Amino acid sequence: MRDSLNKTISYKKFIVFTFVLPLFALVIIGVQMYLYDPLQIYHKPIFRDTTYHNDMRIQAKGIIDNYNFESYILGSSMLTWTSAKLASDLLGESFVNISLDGSTFNERAIVLEYLLKTKNPKRVIYSLDPLMLLMALTQDTSKFDYLYDESFLNDFKIYYNPKFLLCALSFSSDESCVGDSRDLESLLSWERYGIKTFGGFSKWIEHYEEKEQSSELRAFMRNFKEASKVIDKIPPFIPQQIQYDIKKQLDYVEKYVFSIMQKYPNTTFEIIIPPYSRLYYRLSEPQTFYAFAQIFSTLVYEYSDTKNIRFYAFDTTAYPNVIENYKDLNHYYKDMNDFFIKAIAQGAFLINKDNVLTYLRAFESEIINYNADVFLEQIKMQN
Repeated sequence: MRDSLNKTISYKKFIVFTFVLPLFALVIIGVQMYLYDPLQIYHKPIFRDTTYHNDMRIQAKGIIDNYNFESYILGSSMLTWTSAKLASDLLGESFVNISLDGSTFNERAIVLEYLLKTKNPKRVIYSLDPLMLLMALTQDTSKFDYLYDESFLNDFKIYYNPKFLLCALSFSSDESCVGDSRDLESLLSWERYGIKTFGGFSKWIEHYEEKEQSSELRAFMRNFKEASKVIDKIPPFIPQQIQYDIKKQLDYVEKYVFSIMQKYPNTTFEIIIPPYSRLYYRLSEPQTFYAFAQIFSTLVYEYSDTKNIRFYAFDTTAYPNVIENYKDLNHYYKDMNDFFIKAIAQGAFLINKDNVLTYLRAFESEIINYNADVFLEQIKMQN
């Protein structure tokens, strides 16, 4: 009898220690993680200061769900330095910038569709990056896309890792756990990064090898330096009359951009074509420009009559000629981001079926006539 009683007690202990206590511990940790919620997936901060992670792939969900903005800036690095405050002031709507640094169109499509379904925004400012258009590159989104699906329960998966669990157990306020205390206006600003290569080609030469600076610039400068040892002049930019096969690129941008936008006619989409430096196009193979021109003109002819889609382009201005405006071949200073907002407010620099070909011919002329030899001479002096 006693043996049977002891076995029953032992079995109950086994159940308690094997199942009940671990389950109780998991519930406690789950409740604490819910309260902690460093990405604001379920609610605004409780018992801690308001902070944000600057990786918008995982942070945009909390901003969309928990804050009331009328309009959004959703681009790549080409729009991360765009002032939501300036957009709010000039366009008369409350804006927030949720741009995804380095994003492909399929990554942004996850956030864009969720935003449109959830908030029905008045306006979305969106960058249509030429390089991304040409590459038609897709990235794996499995590390964050479940945050934007129909289920809110699986969102907790983002916290199922040692980093966030340890952060939650101590209710840590460390930046690596909860993100930055900066407000949303300055969250994506480049001021924090200590960029030294704005200000001219001499700055590129001086700082390109520093690991904190642009890796794209470092690769370019190393190649350019090697090329300068064997050439005396930059080869001329040869105009082309070639029709490229752009079906892949058009299918790509249709799937991840325009098919989504067309489903939401009450939202106005302001599409910015980022102006890369003139040097970028001058040193690239001519097909870089001509394939882009073919894609862009096709998109303009197809979508510029759509009432809620507007295209803006700036490559015929003098700005891309001035290398001082760029930290590398593609990324411009914040004054160009301000210029975008002012253009939208004024209805300027709009591209449509009536002017796209004239625009592209002027763009082509700027590339052909651009003097890149001055940079070759500068780099030769360093050899």
